[in-house]
Amino acid sequence: MKERYRGKKNIPLREEKRIVKYGLRKLSVGLVSCILGCSIFLGPAISVYAQSSWDTSGNIALGDTEKEVGEAKKSLNFTTNFNEQDRIVTYTIFFNANHENWRRPGLDVFLPDIIDVSSINITRELKEHGGIWVPQGKESLVEFDKGSTREAIWYTDTNNFNDRWNRIKRTGSGGTSELDKWKDAGKFSVFLNSWEVNSTKQYKWTVTANVKEGVTPLEVKEAPVVVGMATWANGWPRYIGTGPHDTDGDG
Repeated sequence: MKERYRGKKNIPLREEKRIVKYGLRKLSVGLVSCILGCSIFLGPAISVYAQSSWDTSGNIALGDTEKEVGEAKKSLNFTTNFNEQDRIVTYTIFFNANHENWRRPGLDVFLPDIIDVSSINITRELKEHGGIWVPQGKESLVEFDKGSTREAIWYTDTNNFNDRWNRIKRTGSGGTSELDKWKDAGKFSVFLNSWEVNSTKQYKWTVTANVKEGVTPLEVKEAPVVVGMATWANGWPRYIGTGPHDTDGDG
């Protein structure tokens, strides 16, 4: 396998952590059969402009070049499953699925506002090419945020959240306007990030959370989610996402 070398060796400075102002409770709920599921599918029937491609279901891939848009589709994917009985949503996210050689990749996740943030639990795994999944951590949101190379930024922390959101915008102005509409409408709740070591590893996150009262299965399905990765200095930014399509009415 031909590996591509990505990024510089510099280690990012640790940012000052925010003080969490409320306690979180950890879940231990066994999920039963999923009532509703939706998966990112980036296939034919897409529109391409600038550094993005949309399909007709409202799924998007972003990169800083058209080639990187294609690479985003190869290296990133996620599924959303909703257990309607227990009102638990599960996001299963894969980073670097094609096992490229990255130096200090940053893994990013923007989660929607339909979830109870205090109920979030994150299970992280990794594997080498051809290997098996190895546990990396299982944490509540507060525990995740305490990691020296990890952070959780609430949407209400406007300046810091917008700063992290700008990582997406580094893919180029084309195609990000509709995602900006989602953000500006308050459709996101929290941003998660983890800086990883130099490797060709694939990463898997399983994020579970309670869905807020009154939220319907259709609203869970249409709630925007954006995931991506980039080097420590924001090089080679790649993102995929899904959400309510054409909210800006431009077709």
